Formats: sequence, C-alpha cells, structure tokens
Amino acid sequence: MPQTIWQKLDRWMRLSTPFVLGLMLAIVAVLPWPLPGAPPVTPALPLAVVYYWTLQRDDVLPPPAVFLLGLTQDMLGGAPVGLNALVLLLASALVQMRRGPLARQPFIVTWWGYAVLAALAETTLWAFGSLYFFVPLAPQPFVVQYLLGVCLYPPLSLLFAGLQHVVVGRA
Repeated sequence: MPQTIWQKLDRWMRLSTPFVLGLMLAIVAVLPWPLPGAPPVTPALPLAVVYYWTLQRDDVLPPPAVFLLGLTQDMLGGAPVGLNALVLLLASALVQMRRGPLARQPFIVTWWGYAVLAALAETTLWAFGSLYFFVPLAPQPFVVQYLLGVCLYPPLSLLFAGLQHVVVGRA
C-alpha cells in the first residue's frame, strides 16, 4: 500500500528529530554557563548528539547533517568556521568505524567511549584553534568543556534513548 503524503511527512519529521535536537543543543551550548571559578565555556553538546545517534541509529544523522550541526556550532560560538564541522565529521567517522562492537556494550562502556572521543575532539579543537590564531590557546576552557560534556552525557543519553524509543524508533 503506497504511503500518503502525510505518512511520508510524519516519517521525515521523526527521522529529522536527532538533527533538530542537535541544533537546539548547539544553541543551548552557547548560552552562558556560569561555573564558579571556571573560564567561559561552550560544552560540546552537539558531539553528544553525534556520538549517540551514530552509535544507535547511524541512518538518522548522515554526514551532511553532522556537517551542518558543526557549522551551526561554529557560527553560534564564534569558532573558526568549519572547525567544529570538521571535528564532528571526524568523530562521526570514528564512531562509525567502532559502531558494531561498541553499540552492544553496557552503558558504562559507551560512556567511556564518549569520554575518549570527547578528549580527542577537545584536543583537536585546541590544536587547530591554536594553529588558526597562531598562538597556543589556554587549555583550561577545553578541559572544563570536556569535563562538562562527559558529566552531561548520561542525562543527555537518557533523553536521546527516550526520543529514540518514542519518536524515532517508529519511523
């Protein structure tokens, strides 16, 4: 039985939920995060989106969507245009390579995987940012962003899992 236009639209909207959520989290990430004694930070919330959805349902966040998330994060956060896009594309490719064995692991292992990926991502952002500005950037904001991202991944993954079960999973 052929699908109606409304069924196709419903499916498209369900499958675009991870991308829209990534855009919303990119906006949330650039809001002020007043952490006492910490430098101003922009947590890598889109990285959590890319990691989770590439691990669980790689079909709902293809490379062009990952690129747009990174580009949005660059433009909103004032980073060199393309830097976060490159990092998110590399992160997506790394997760895609290890997806099979990692997706079947308990949460603590996938969290550890996110922590390793986030460390690589923040180090890459720091290195390329330093090259771009021709001066070594202070590492403290990147360390705080890393720690904040690792601490926020468990509640974010619960949100993503709920959306996967209720919204995306039926598409």
